[in-house]
Amino acid sequence: MSDTAAPKKGQIFTTRAVALMLGIGVAAFVALTALTAYAPELRDGGDGGAHALSRSAVGFAGIAQLIKTAGGDVLVSRGELHRPSGAPGLLILTPPVRELDDKALARLRASGRPVLVVLPKWTTAPVPERRGWVARMGLVSPAGAALAVAELTGPQADTTAPAVTRRRGSGAPTLTGLAGRFKAGGPYTIGSIDRLQTLSPPGAAPLIEDEAHRAVLLALDRRTFVLTDPDLLNNRGLRSLHTARAGAEIIRVLRDGGGPVVFDVTLNGFSRSRSLLRTALGAPFLGATLIALAAALLMGAHAAVRFGPALRPGRALALGKRVLVENSAVLIRLAGRRARMGERYAGLIRRIAAKAALPAYEAAPDKIDAALDRLSRKDEPLFSALAAEANLAATDGELMAAARRLHRWKLEITRERF
Repeated sequence: MSDTAAPKKGQIFTTRAVALMLGIGVAAFVALTALTAYAPELRDGGDGGAHALSRSAVGFAGIAQLIKTAGGDVLVSRGELHRPSGAPGLLILTPPVRELDDKALARLRASGRPVLVVLPKWTTAPVPERRGWVARMGLVSPAGAALAVAELTGPQADTTAPAVTRRRGSGAPTLTGLAGRFKAGGPYTIGSIDRLQTLSPPGAAPLIEDEAHRAVLLALDRRTFVLTDPDLLNNRGLRSLHTARAGAEIIRVLRDGGGPVVFDVTLNGFSRSRSLLRTALGAPFLGATLIALAAALLMGAHAAVRFGPALRPGRALALGKRVLVENSAVLIRLAGRRARMGERYAGLIRRIAAKAALPAYEAAPDKIDAALDRLSRKDEPLFSALAAEANLAATDGELMAAARRLHRWKLEITRERF
């Protein structure tokens, strides 16, 4: 059995177990980081809402697929829209009443594309047994639809509340075009619509109306249009071939040139927000992020593997004469008194030489230097000169040179060197 198969004495885990736990932890961290960065984009829109990602009855995934199947270019936008470089196409908004944002609507309307706003009509609740399914709970209040138009027209528009009308029961109305290509292409026969919703805002130009001369499609200005009933475009309405044709024709006429049909879902809570983490994991910074990750892994591996034997910790307070001398030297250096140690060192040499070479060591101090000078060799400097040189030392270099000469003189006097 190998050394890694069983833990050694004093170990809780084997090396293999530690490596496995470390690998799982790193993989989990990387996965969590990626999910955190791209969580908004990973949402598939299966909440049953009224938007282009939803396949529920009130969703608009069907009309997007129909346009794409017919050869049209379809985009589902989760971020900020830039002004198109070619044909503008058409921007379709399906805002829920409870989350209308006049600033967001103004930003989307300023994207340089014609805008078709589909008003809300139904209130729904999710079906717990089936993910993505919803049950109709009722109708949006007429005030809610009026609020949507008020947000679109802005504060400068007529303050008169638009009249929201809904038919009773279900029926197959005949829609008539009133202007331009809508007039040339009408009338439009559609399938059964449950409580057809119409709108009559002041100052708006109706483009399509029903038999009662109530607007179903109207123009707030040259670039902003409102479809009053979402059942003309949503998945529930597309179950009728006539309704599908009418909805596709409305989009075809409003579409400017051959540009794409853009379904915005930011108003429905599917916006893709910018973040530092997404920036680090996207181009062109992904390479730098991978290099930093590799460097971190190498540093971790270097820290985990020991090179050479472990160093045994020493004593906090060492023992011995050497340590005492070193500590004394440190204290002298910190006090800034090293240059003044020359006189003291000369005195130490004086006492050692006198004790070793002078019989009358207890003589007066003023006579000791003269006696030590007489002991010096003729070719060597006198002790008094060496002591004076040590006393006058001003730098560390001068002090060390004088101390070496005094030490050499002492060795000759005490016969420690011949």
